[in-house]
Amino acid sequence: MVRQRRYSSRFLLAEFSVFIGGVILGCTDQRTALPTQGPRSDLLADGTALSIGAMNQLLIGLFPEGPLLDSARDQLNNIQPLLSHGDLAGAQSTVLHLADFTIKGYRAGELLDPNGTLPPTTPEAIVQLFDALLSFVGLPPSGLTADALGPTGPSGASDVFGALGGTVATVEGLAGLSVPPDAVSGDHLFVITRRDDLALQGTCLSTPLPQYPLCYDFSVFPKTSFTVPVTVVVCVLESASHDAAFPRLVLAHPDPNNPNGIQFTARAADPLGLVCTNAVLPPPPMGGVGSLLQRLGAFAARLILPSPLYATHEGMGGSIDSFSPFIAVDSAADLTVQSVTHSPDAPTTADPITVSAVIQNNSPVPAGPFTVAFGSDPASAPVVSVPGLAGGASVSVSVTIGRRAAGTYQDTVTVDAGNAVVEFNEANNTLTSGMVIVTPLF
Repeated sequence: MVRQRRYSSRFLLAEFSVFIGGVILGCTDQRTALPTQGPRSDLLADGTALSIGAMNQLLIGLFPEGPLLDSARDQLNNIQPLLSHGDLAGAQSTVLHLADFTIKGYRAGELLDPNGTLPPTTPEAIVQLFDALLSFVGLPPSGLTADALGPTGPSGASDVFGALGGTVATVEGLAGLSVPPDAVSGDHLFVITRRDDLALQGTCLSTPLPQYPLCYDFSVFPKTSFTVPVTVVVCVLESASHDAAFPRLVLAHPDPNNPNGIQFTARAADPLGLVCTNAVLPPPPMGGVGSLLQRLGAFAARLILPSPLYATHEGMGGSIDSFSPFIAVDSAADLTVQSVTHSPDAPTTADPITVSAVIQNNSPVPAGPFTVAFGSDPASAPVVSVPGLAGGASVSVSVTIGRRAAGTYQDTVTVDAGNAVVEFNEANNTLTSGMVIVTPLF
């Protein structure tokens, strides 16, 4: 949230009822006062565009007087003549370049707060301006939120690319993208936002797979899928214990065709040559560390506690055809023993006993063939072979061990006893049953 107030005894106040719902915008005596009667307040609902004059007032509220405001207003004033001459593509391109100019000004900390301590904040006003501009030239709303712009500073980036493509990286050089020729048919605005808030909460992706920050949100406007794959690049934070996992890491993002799933990217070389060794994830506020660790578990503890993660490799690239938040994940399976049961439940010395186990793959990554050992010593225990297990799937396996002498028993089951499957967690492959009492027949 940016709160740069302008202090002047010459401020004029007027109601701008369309977008801001009665928000008061400040202007000096060198600026035109805001209109007391704005366009219809339901314009966004029915798609009606704001007038050039009304959008001009948003620029006045955001840009300081001088070259920045003059440049923004010149770009705005070029839109209507293009529309008048039937050049819709040119008008849309001008809108996207003005939005990019505004976002770049925000990243550089050059924009003002439109109304001091009252809403909207600077990011909120930027989103309102952007949606007004898009609507004015017949494009759909951005769908952006103020949070999606991220903080000011060097952690984000934006640029406009057309059919020739292009490359852009954040100022801090920890993420970027490469848009090849013909990926989009006309000018599009590409925006990169670093999302430490999602990384620290473990919510960049909804997945059981270990997530390796940094987390970046990539967006394109107008929203589109790419006809030629685009390469996104993100620096990955690691520790010495992650060396074995690094070859398995890939960038992933929400599956555009399945809201409950994730999609792995095709791993690609970094075309930008990012230098990742300065990557760092700041700690959360101290007051919330305890509850945060409880929610995030051991991996989050490694992120937050004194041993910091660092980047030892170049940026990790992923080839994709649509945008959303991206983060590196471990693309390995995770086999676990969910339960161990016996049949019959209360055996006697005359009953043959069957031991059953439910095996689950806790990862969305499928597992290849593996074995399940029924005994505390996998080397000598009865073994059942499983041909493979899909991501998120489970299977029940069992062995009959025959009759037992009277007494109390526990049975240990080990999945992937031969270590045939690469897993992101090798410490959860064994489970021991509860006590089973075998009673004498007589």
